Amino acid sequence: MSNKYATRLGVASVLILALGFTATSAQAAAVSATAQLFGVSTVGTPILTFSNDQYAQGAQNSLGGDLFHFGSSQRELFLNDSIDGGNTVATARSGIESDLPVTNAGTIGNAAASAYTTYSFDYVATGAGQVFVDFDYLYSVTILDIQAGEQAGVSSSVVAVEEGKPGTNVSALFFFSNQENNDFGSERLRLTLNVLDGQTGTISFTAASQGFTTAVPVPAAVWLFGSALIGMLRLRRK
Repeated sequence: MSNKYATRLGVASVLILALGFTATSAQAAAVSATAQLFGVSTVGTPILTFSNDQYAQGAQNSLGGDLFHFGSSQRELFLNDSIDGGNTVATARSGIESDLPVTNAGTIGNAAASAYTTYSFDYVATGAGQVFVDFDYLYSVTILDIQAGEQAGVSSSVVAVEEGKPGTNVSALFFFSNQENNDFGSERLRLTLNVLDGQTGTISFTAASQGFTTAVPVPAAVWLFGSALIGMLRLRRK
């Protein structure tokens, strides 16, 4: 019988952390996205011992530039910029909420923002067989006040993988484009490992939030919308 025996991050009652954007102009669409890890546990006969936590983080927006961090602890990265009296706003955050990794991104007007955090750790297996690593997470995606002629996109995504073994990859994407809508909730990713006694490896989980709003398609917005995932692949610990 499988048992849930290891909790890496305390499972807590965590509210959805979507940024509360309200468009300041009738002609300005607004988007917001949140992705947060709130618990990691293992289920199965082999015991996994974890160590060496590492974090790679990024936050960027089209108005204020970008911030990056890599280390053994998380750092609060926050960009919140506006122009034209607040009719254009771009916010990106990769940080900590109750000691848990969280990302937020939101925009109003002609702007783009993205944020991500990759949490990785090493393991050693005691025993052989199949073991599951469960990642519990929160997500939220919202598009508001989109007008005729405007474009808007927003996504919240999560990926879990055993490094060096692409076949173990599991992921989820929550996405809206050019329609008013919102979705939020809590879900679980399950990573399946087949291990030998004494086996070592590295597991990582990435949460990313992206969004853009614009009256006219701009290459910078499109680039920023996907750059968090590109940065994730480049900065993920090898």
